[in-house]
Amino acid sequence: MPLHPQAEAMRARRAAAGTPPLYTRSLAEARAADLADLRAATGTGEGVHHVGEFTVDGPGGPLALRHYRPAPRPADAAPGPALLYLYGGGWALGSLDTGDPVCRALANATGADVLAVGYRHAPEHRFPAAVHDCWAALDWIARHAPELGLDPARIAVGGDSAGGNLAAALTLLARERGGPAILHQLLVYPNTDHRVPPPGTDDDPALFNRHSVAWYWDHYLADPADGANPLASPLRAPSLAG
Repeated sequence: MPLHPQAEAMRARRAAAGTPPLYTRSLAEARAADLADLRAATGTGEGVHHVGEFTVDGPGGPLALRHYRPAPRPADAAPGPALLYLYGGGWALGSLDTGDPVCRALANATGADVLAVGYRHAPEHRFPAAVHDCWAALDWIARHAPELGLDPARIAVGGDSAGGNLAAALTLLARERGGPAILHQLLVYPNTDHRVPPPGTDDDPALFNRHSVAWYWDHYLADPADGANPLASPLRAPSLAG
């Protein structure tokens, strides 16, 4: 199947630039390149009414939360909806800054407040540290929603790539722990299963491929057997009911 012309043009630019794939670089080089690439592609992002940043208690120490409010909200307004958005980066890359443009765009597009959390990264903090950090943020938001002018009954979770994986894992953890209630999931190309494609599949070095996926999983999991855990591979949960 041929690539879409826009995707083919992107692939040609990457091939011509000769930029080495992330999985051939050191972790420090990959993190720097990830942030530089995203800023080059998205710039500073859309303007929103207010962006605030604060810390909350997490299982491994203070967690940074960034709060995006798209428009002014009068003091007597009804509590509004919220989206906890988790940035991608293969659990090892990414930051509140790389996720900033999409959080701004989602806040403006939906009218909901968007909150992002700076969860711990692998390999310094392997699975399930990021899951537990994100759950701590979700739990804090639900408990403090009235102070933020938010409706605890209208909280959604979302994320892209590894962030989508974490969002899906959050729904399982929240079900297991009896809350917080989650109204909706927004999963953008989430990685939901540790089982990798067979050799020879998706090997194009100019595109995200199976080597990229394996590189991220190798950083995230302390033991490959952890890949069977539904909090790492949400698709492998015995049931997704509720």
